Amino acid sequence: MYRKLRIKIALFSIAVLLALFLGTIAIVYATSYRETMRAEQEMLSRYTEAYWKNGNPEESVLLPPVAPPPGDEPPAAAPQVSGQFYSVELDVEGQASSLHNPDSQKIADSELIAMAQRIADGNTENGVDGAWVFHMESQNGHSLIVLLDNTLISDSSSTLFINTIRYGGLMIVILCIIVWFTSGLLVRPLERNEQEQRRFLSDAGHELKTPVSVIATNAELLRREIGNNRWLDNIIVENSLSSELIQNLLTLTRMQEGKTSQERVDLSSTAESVSLPFEGVAFEKGHVLNSEIQPNVTVDGNAQQLSSLISILLDNAVQYSTEGADIHFSLSEENHRAVLRVRNESPEMTPEQCRQLFERFYRSDSSRPGDGHYGLGLSIAQKIVQAHHGQISASWKDGSMTFTILLSLSKS
Repeated sequence: MYRKLRIKIALFSIAVLLALFLGTIAIVYATSYRETMRAEQEMLSRYTEAYWKNGNPEESVLLPPVAPPPGDEPPAAAPQVSGQFYSVELDVEGQASSLHNPDSQKIADSELIAMAQRIADGNTENGVDGAWVFHMESQNGHSLIVLLDNTLISDSSSTLFINTIRYGGLMIVILCIIVWFTSGLLVRPLERNEQEQRRFLSDAGHELKTPVSVIATNAELLRREIGNNRWLDNIIVENSLSSELIQNLLTLTRMQEGKTSQERVDLSSTAESVSLPFEGVAFEKGHVLNSEIQPNVTVDGNAQQLSSLISILLDNAVQYSTEGADIHFSLSEENHRAVLRVRNESPEMTPEQCRQLFERFYRSDSSRPGDGHYGLGLSIAQKIVQAHHGQISASWKDGSMTFTILLSLSKS
């Protein structure tokens, strides 16, 4: 149980760290990309404005203005152009009437004209085409497509992204190792505390068995000597209940230790042998036990524990069923699983109360009156089901309480 808790803590912590890491990267890169695009589009617009006035401008006039330094501070460095500017002017027929290609080895004139015509056909004012950032404006029927070689920025961004993922991934691995050991430190005191509790319950239970046995023996001897006596009868009853409580606590302790032997169990035969005596018990309480048991249902588990599971559920139904109401017990195969159901009429219970039924010593005042039972039976039933890697649930509907157990069928 605590190993699963440790894994959950570690996975949750790692998921949070990973989400923060990826979120930070996404925000940083999105912001950087937006700012870079804004600056480049501004330079492209300045280039276009200068072009319409004077033809192809010098790149030095395209840089964003630098604010003068206050006082005697040294002047700020001029912003750097991220790449070279290329431009194509298309006439009214879409043919190139002017071309500026500062690096024909990077892109041929024909390719530059074809790209400009493709951008003009797309009728998009600003955008990105591969490693090129472009801006398009029209004037007097002519279209000017200005492109900025963005290869350097793209390569730098790619390198930065790869390094971020590489070294960030390494840090995540290191953090995962730290989280795993930290989760162990967090869980270890809880595990140690439960071990001490189990040891205390086991030691105390075994120590209490002796005086309870002595009281039972002496009470029987006293009854033989003085005959029936209501005070003596009360001592015997309470001592019997104490013995049952001690036995249940020891059973819970053994179940928590997870020591469950596995074997192939004929659950149908077990259900029939356990339910048969309860027909008489139910009849004495004014109930009729109706059993529907499908034959040859087998599971892998502990036969004794599964018998105790069925006994606990039937005893619970007999004790808490509405007076005179029938009790229904069934075993069947559904969706490749063994399904046990025990249904009895019961006062209304909320879903929250149904979940709390499996807690130790839980008792609902409105529907589960004190009658000598200590509220450990269903908790033991839950531990048995968990030891068999199954599921147990309680639900109330239309005046009836239904306990449902799902177990995996035998693999052999």
